[in-house]
Amino acid sequence: MHQSGGENVLVSGLVSAMTESLRVLGVGKQQYQQIAVQPSPNPPLAAGDVQGVIERIQQDYQQAYFVTGVIDDHIYDQGCTFVDPTVQFSGLDLWKRNLQLLVPFFIKPRIELMSISSLGPNSQGAEQIQAEWTLDTVISLPWRPRVSILGSTIYTLNSDANKGPDDPTLVFESRFECGNLRRVVQVYRFEYDLVLQPDINTRGHTQWYYFSVRNMRPGQAYIFNIINLQKPDSLYNMGMLPLLHSAQQMRRKGIGWVRAGSDVYYGPNSIKRGKQQTYFTLTFTMEFPHEDDTVHLAHCYPYSYSDLQNHLYVLLKVVPMLNPDGVVVGNYRCSLAGLDLNRVWQEPDARLQPVICAFKGMIKAFMQEREVVLFVDMHGHSRKYGVFCYGCEKKAIRDSVPHVTGWPVPGSVGGLPGVPAKSLERLFPLMLYINTPDLFSFKSCNFKVQKSKAGTGRVVGFRELGLVNAYTIEASFCGASVGKYAKQHFNTGHLEDMGAALVRTLVDYWAPAELSSAAELYGNPEVLRAARAKADASLAAALPELG
Repeated sequence: MHQSGGENVLVSGLVSAMTESLRVLGVGKQQYQQIAVQPSPNPPLAAGDVQGVIERIQQDYQQAYFVTGVIDDHIYDQGCTFVDPTVQFSGLDLWKRNLQLLVPFFIKPRIELMSISSLGPNSQGAEQIQAEWTLDTVISLPWRPRVSILGSTIYTLNSDANKGPDDPTLVFESRFECGNLRRVVQVYRFEYDLVLQPDINTRGHTQWYYFSVRNMRPGQAYIFNIINLQKPDSLYNMGMLPLLHSAQQMRRKGIGWVRAGSDVYYGPNSIKRGKQQTYFTLTFTMEFPHEDDTVHLAHCYPYSYSDLQNHLYVLLKVVPMLNPDGVVVGNYRCSLAGLDLNRVWQEPDARLQPVICAFKGMIKAFMQEREVVLFVDMHGHSRKYGVFCYGCEKKAIRDSVPHVTGWPVPGSVGGLPGVPAKSLERLFPLMLYINTPDLFSFKSCNFKVQKSKAGTGRVVGFRELGLVNAYTIEASFCGASVGKYAKQHFNTGHLEDMGAALVRTLVDYWAPAELSSAAELYGNPEVLRAARAKADASLAAALPELG
């Protein structure tokens, strides 16, 4: 069920701003967790029971759910969307938390349900219920503002609300943050063709998918065909599996995202794309272990803008997300304006690419204060295994003078003294490999700069800002290529370990000479020989240059 409301916009804006500030600061987290785990005392409703939903909503108003956060979660979908004039977000747990954060700030709140009735089906055939209510309270701020609202809320039931118990048709949904399913066609009783929404304001970039299904039959095999993909090959042909999240599994056993599926194939289909090309299809089979479940399927572990807001932190200079507007709407690569933000770093437009423009300006300002050692842009890769990096090798003639008047010579900032100039950009990836050989592949790294990459963050960081250590770190959507994790799927723990290794390597790199493993590596022949003895062919070829 989706909820939308209408109320005094000024008051709503105040409440929304308070909620967001408290949520980012973590206030009320303990109280939220206590309420979020309380199961609803009411049993689930039968499909199509509109009157039952109305009665449950009335009970929620009797519990003053607006100001307590105590609701009957059996009538809400876990991925439901909440909309009011000032804010929109998805997820039942996030809604519970937002409500609970406000509880300490309401003084003697009083909420009254004035009326509630069915509006019948909307233009999409979904039943709607309207509630009219009043809220009167004083907000615990220094000036004690009094809030009196006459508002209304429209509850939209999921499209499966009118399905009978014997109808086995799956119910699809992606109208939540980062979802991007455009259309579903049931081609056979248990087989579906899926069409993805391309990145907004583009005609392509279909790779990411994220949607949910309901009304499944346990043990029944369902076939999913995503039919408008564009890349000519995929890691799905090398063993990668889709990701699955079951609400039932999470509730019963605390198990979140897992790899799942069988009979996975990625290849061309007969649907024309342009005059000479065709689209590609990803097909896979899924069996679901539970009934009355909500299952989400995704290309990789979803990390939404709301997740970002819940996990904001400061570590060095960290910008966790450069494309928030694209992420919110489920774009795979592009911003909401349909622009590939990793090709505009040379001259970012403050209006069309404001985040890149601001970030580049921040780096320049920071460089006026102190030396920048490392610039890393983190990406996912859809056709290669492992974690590896793209760097920038120095071309003697082209890179011997500044590319921008007044700024450093390319590759002259952030390097360590005593390391041969032709090897400077390879040292940090080499150390990263030594710190985490089971995840990072030095062999897969590439330091050549193609003309088509001139507008990327790493190339601009190298040429324009002069940074030696300017890299794109790519992590496979599938898994590792070397070490004990080879040919296994990555999970979030592996990626967190890789992040920890990155920070550890930075500390090793820039530590005082007597403590730095970098100094030990390039200044101690015995250590160098030992590292070379362990290295694969490509690493061994690089090590002599550091001696």
